[in-house]
Amino acid sequence: MNDCARKDLRGPIWWMALVAVLALVGPLGLARAGAAADPSTVELNGGLSPQVLTVPLGTTVTWTITDGGKHRIRSTTNALKFDSGGLEGAGSYSFTFSAVGTFTYQDDEFKDAPTGKGSIVVLDAATTPGTTPPSGGGTGGGATPVPAPVPSGPVTVRIANRAFAPASISVATGTTVVWSNNDKDPHTVTDRGGSFDSGSFGPGGSFQRTFTSAGSFSYFCDIHPSMVGVVSVSAPSPTGTLPPPPPPPVAPAPVAPAPAPGAGSTPGAGAAGGATGGTAVRIVDFDFQPAVLSVTAGATVTWTNAGQARHTVAATDGAFTSPDLRAGATFQRTFPTPGTFVYICDIHPDMRATISVAGTVGEPAPEPAPTTTAPPVTAGGDVRIADFSYAPATITISAGSSLSFVNTGAARHSATARDGSFDTGLLARGATARTRFPEPGTFPYFCVIHPNMSGTILVTGADGAPPPPPKAAPAAAPVGAGDVAMTDFAFGPAQITVGAGSSVRFVNNGVAPHTATANDRSFDTGTVQPGSSATVVFANAGTFTYLCIIHPDMKGTVRVQGADGAVPEAVEPAVDAAPTPEPIRVTAHDDMFEPAAIEVERGGTVIWTITSSQAFLIEADDGSFRSTVLRLGDQFAHTFDTAAVITYADIVGGTATGTITVDGATADPAADQGLSASVDIIDLDYSPREVTVTVGGTVTWDNTGAAPHTVTEQDSAWTSELLQPGDRYTRTFEETGTFSYYCTLHPGMVGTVIVAESAPVDAAAPSAPAAAPIEADPPMPASGAGGGTGGPGTVLVLVVAVAAIVLGSGGFVLGRISRHLPPRPAA
Repeated sequence: MNDCARKDLRGPIWWMALVAVLALVGPLGLARAGAAADPSTVELNGGLSPQVLTVPLGTTVTWTITDGGKHRIRSTTNALKFDSGGLEGAGSYSFTFSAVGTFTYQDDEFKDAPTGKGSIVVLDAATTPGTTPPSGGGTGGGATPVPAPVPSGPVTVRIANRAFAPASISVATGTTVVWSNNDKDPHTVTDRGGSFDSGSFGPGGSFQRTFTSAGSFSYFCDIHPSMVGVVSVSAPSPTGTLPPPPPPPVAPAPVAPAPAPGAGSTPGAGAAGGATGGTAVRIVDFDFQPAVLSVTAGATVTWTNAGQARHTVAATDGAFTSPDLRAGATFQRTFPTPGTFVYICDIHPDMRATISVAGTVGEPAPEPAPTTTAPPVTAGGDVRIADFSYAPATITISAGSSLSFVNTGAARHSATARDGSFDTGLLARGATARTRFPEPGTFPYFCVIHPNMSGTILVTGADGAPPPPPKAAPAAAPVGAGDVAMTDFAFGPAQITVGAGSSVRFVNNGVAPHTATANDRSFDTGTVQPGSSATVVFANAGTFTYLCIIHPDMKGTVRVQGADGAVPEAVEPAVDAAPTPEPIRVTAHDDMFEPAAIEVERGGTVIWTITSSQAFLIEADDGSFRSTVLRLGDQFAHTFDTAAVITYADIVGGTATGTITVDGATADPAADQGLSASVDIIDLDYSPREVTVTVGGTVTWDNTGAAPHTVTEQDSAWTSELLQPGDRYTRTFEETGTFSYYCTLHPGMVGTVIVAESAPVDAAAPSAPAAAPIEADPPMPASGAGGGTGGPGTVLVLVVAVAAIVLGSGGFVLGRISRHLPPRPAA
């Protein structure tokens, strides 16, 4: 081949190489550009973009990976199933939507993140303006929207795979919507505007709401706030049709973490994790921020729920427990003495944090107990409640027998019959409840906070006859506009406004019985059983706060407008309590307290005044109070709420000592000869649960809680009247024995009085057997990516790659031939 031939050959060689490069790069760039511009494409880039995509009927939606990671697209609605299998690299997946509706799905690799959940809204292009059929045909943009007829009966929304399906519905005024829980977890249906709230209901349960007025109602699950939905309510058109459902709402983004120390946070605002002086804790889904907070004795800490889910603040040693805190709610607690307090959310017990309280003179807080777990629960019980199971799960007894339940878990739990026949109420760790079963039967029960916990009690007849089958659970009553739902454990809405002369219906949609009792005693529904309701007429304007006296953490408000539209503020009811005792004054001077021994009533205050030049630091021997360093003219005051004998001293000088006797208590039990004992009635417990007196001894019960209670002997041999907050009941015991008692309003509250012939001398109580260890549930296996192939994009890339290889190989061969051609002869 001559030189001219070589030149003629080199031109095609370069063109073939260029074509090969363009063949590789060009389609990839065009595919990427097309994906960005294609309105039927969703990008997988660590989330879904967009999360909500609206397309005409018959559209093929393609999901393309743009972050190079692993993904799996899978539907979460039963109406239309699709599953990409495992995708990775530059893979893609396509699916054609052949039905009208809203179809939710998730990316399994990001299923726990709000950005990993999406919806495809499919509209009928022939009837919806502004949409075009995929084929290019169909009607134009001016068609009248007639997407769906008005349903003739209730509309059902299924709950499964932690999603509402459909997530968006359009209904006519007067329609009843029923949410059915087909999932394995408990859920709620909670309106963001506060107009309705289902409370927690477990697998197989349901909630229904009748919508009597037009509007858009966005709702979510306040246990799993990434679950969202919307109900669009409108009057039907003259043709009997409704507008199409709106796009489902996007789940709220997670709450941003609190700024780290030194990152612009303000000291004392509680944002800096563990900064001394901060007194605020943010509760987010699902964390406390900061996880460790250091304060000084006397500080008040405020927790604010900045998340969407319900949470609590519960000390692991039972020292304090907040009510359920919904989004925006707060809880406060003052820490008067040094210590280290570990607390959890007892709805989500994996949330754990610590308050470290240092002394007022700057010494560090005491170290927590050297263990990572709470001490074992030593209380006995026929059924032990753990996180999250009952042991034994099934137990058999005979009619007329009683069972005791003891909570050995970290979270609060209940044992609540599905037919409403018994309810222990919420039991904190270590709490017990006893229930009697007078009739044969089969009684399935569950925990109202964690409904996936279940157990069964089989009660045989007195002659050993097998138990009859379980009774059906009470049907949920429909809740309409203007009604208040009583659920386990909340009123929904928590606040309602009506006009004077209006009536409010309280509907029990829970499993446990409830009441709605005004704090000022102006109304009381009495006990409303599951599936039942009670109506209250509000004749006069005012603001009426109320609670459930069975579950006093349930609270609500009815605002009643007058003719002028004004709502008078609530007037706190007068408390028939004894007047506050006058403070008792003690002077500290010359290494002594004067008087050195004093007596105060419960609720009384002692004020110490320093009248000499020497410094004092006053501290109780039991650590119940402690002053700062006091100098001439300084004062220190402390209020005593519990009957006790307290000795104290000046720990600077070391010689001044004193004694305070509160409410007639005795320092030495032998001196009292066991003739008296005191019990505080709190919500929902007796403290202490067991007291011992001698024959002729008197026990005093004081209701220091927020709800009414009773003190009733187990066999009703004696009982108190209904004890309102602040009331007292006393009883003298004239014979020996062990007397068990309970509260008739809250049967889970139980206590014991032991009456002995004489006071025991140095009789150590036998130690209770240690609780059996509670084994943690095995970890759930991680979600697998699964198999699967890419979509059409993968095939295109393979074809282009083969073409590039062929062209490149051809260029390479021609180049080798060109090198071996003989050189051109010299001229």
